[in-house]
Amino acid sequence: MSKRKKRKKAAPKINREHKDRLFRLIFGTEENKKNLLCLYNALNDSHYEDMEGFEFTTLEDVIYMGMKNDISILIQSRMVLYEHQSTYNPNMPLRGFLYIAKLYEKYIEEHQLNIYGRKLIKLPTPEYIVFYNGMEERAEEEVLRLSDAFMAEKKMEGYEWSVRILNVNYGKNKDLMEKCKPLQDYAILVGKIRRNMAEGFSPQESIDKAVVDCIQGDILAEFLRKHRAEVLNVCLTEYNEERVIQSIREEEFEFGLKQGIEQGIEQLIMNSYRKGKTPEAIAEFMDMPLEKVKKIIADSQKAE
Repeated sequence: MSKRKKRKKAAPKINREHKDRLFRLIFGTEENKKNLLCLYNALNDSHYEDMEGFEFTTLEDVIYMGMKNDISILIQSRMVLYEHQSTYNPNMPLRGFLYIAKLYEKYIEEHQLNIYGRKLIKLPTPEYIVFYNGMEERAEEEVLRLSDAFMAEKKMEGYEWSVRILNVNYGKNKDLMEKCKPLQDYAILVGKIRRNMAEGFSPQESIDKAVVDCIQGDILAEFLRKHRAEVLNVCLTEYNEERVIQSIREEEFEFGLKQGIEQGIEQLIMNSYRKGKTPEAIAEFMDMPLEKVKKIIADSQKAE
């Protein structure tokens, strides 16, 4: 079988570096801190009300997979990391682990803590949650662990880092949604957009129609009135990126399938040749040009 290098198909590049997500617009800005506080309280069964008692710690210059982290905050001695995902990713524990390390590095530097001294330094307790709203059917709640990626069979005792994944599609995690209206409204808005698209509306029509319906139904009404154009732009960006990514995946599958077929043909030709069949007989049987059959045989023999 030929060991010739296969030409890899170049995938289109997607620039995500400076694009915010709808989730981040609703929960991750100073203007909408009340939404984030509501979400935090709902997740922790708390009643924290100090709007000035927490700070955003999101690292704007830290990029993973070409995309910024969504939200991180320092609140009640906790380093909270929230991420939104529309595509299930089993590597989220690793992504969060690397990101929280950057946050701790920044925290240590800002507070001038001595990690080499004899005194134990105190750090904010990490809390890492991913909000999933993709089309793939997933459980209402999952826990992914970094140790699942460890290579050695015997894993280190007492060490773990995990991520809690919450499904925030409309109809999922109803108790959480009832505690946090902004999150429920977000799920309703996304659900309306998807239903509109399923009914045949264009992406722009689907988003605009969903926004109008939500405003009329008092669903994120104040936010959508103020940021209608921005929401439309962000949602269209997300839709286009998902469509491009899906296209890339389909192209890669087709390319891989084609490569597999070609390799199978080469294998069949070489097996027939090793069993004593002549290139002429193989070409006739395979309904292929004789010169192509001879070239495959010659290239395979060179590689061997």
